[in-house]
Amino acid sequence: MKILLEILTVAVLMLISPAQVLAETQVIYAGQLLAIPGKAPKNEQTIVIENDKIVEVLAGYVDKNEFDEKASVIDLKNSFVMPGLMDMHVHLQGELGPKNDSEDLKMSAELKGMRSIYFGMLTLMAGFTTVRDVGSDSQTMYALRD
Repeated sequence: MKILLEILTVAVLMLISPAQVLAETQVIYAGQLLAIPGKAPKNEQTIVIENDKIVEVLAGYVDKNEFDEKASVIDLKNSFVMPGLMDMHVHLQGELGPKNDSEDLKMSAELKGMRSIYFGMLTLMAGFTTVRDVGSDSQTMYALRD
């Protein structure tokens, strides 16, 4: 159990780049960008983020120094970029299955929290950046959110 906790902690920390945590300005180079649903994607776009808010989308790949010399760059030139998806009915504390009731009785609050992190990461990697968790322990979900 302790090993699983350590592995999950290391995995989450590896996803966070120190440059991205410290930089207030981020520049994303998007190979293709779907900024407005229903309209054609645009090629070679620069997305400028300041203090966690998108402030500009510019054509071409604009040098980060034009915004902030300390800005971090996320190079997605070979990727399709689009706004995050929303799922309004998730259960991050577990998956539905035939042993749900018996597993729930055996599971500690700490294990539920760790499973919530795991399922949350799976959801995030699938492109969902906003979710509404229904039926889970609210205190665990508030801790995960914060």
